Amino acid sequence: ESEDDLKAEIEKAFNNSPQVGDLNAILSEQTDEKILGVGYDIDRDVLFVRIGKKLFREVKTKRQLLSIISCMYDPIGLCSPYILKGRMFFQKVNEQKIAWSQAVPEEILKPFLKWRMNHLKRIEIPRWTNMLGLKDARTDLIIFTDASLTGYGFVAYIRKYLSDESKISVNFLMGKGHVVPMS
Repeated sequence: ESEDDLKAEIEKAFNNSPQVGDLNAILSEQTDEKILGVGYDIDRDVLFVRIGKKLFREVKTKRQLLSIISCMYDPIGLCSPYILKGRMFFQKVNEQKIAWSQAVPEEILKPFLKWRMNHLKRIEIPRWTNMLGLKDARTDLIIFTDASLTGYGFVAYIRKYLSDESKISVNFLMGKGHVVPMS
């Protein structure tokens, strides 16, 4: 079966399901729709980061700062390093014991506002983790970890290759990052 035949079969199954509806409508690139918080381009078969309007709201208080940071849903860790930096800003605010409706100090707010102006829309990864021609390939799971006094995290990749290494494919699987808890 060809890739186009398989795609047509999946679309037919989804479109005929009353619980799901139109697959193309569900997977559209409109910025006001989300699929588990992650964008999907059906034509190019890539996942990408969705940026909503909430990210660019005015921020003056601790409550508003947390609202911006928590609006970024990233189930597979596409932008974990970016979100980790935002969580570090919030931790700095908490260290100063600022009330929820109190203004965030300028020395934290200024770098936070600069951090918010990002290039997350440029992040894309292929959804498919298997290169054509690597059907009977060997597979390695590669995991990197790192930690510092302020945060820690990991990233996992899948590496597929032929035994003679004439074809190699390495794809992102997932990542996570966390701030070190305050003592």
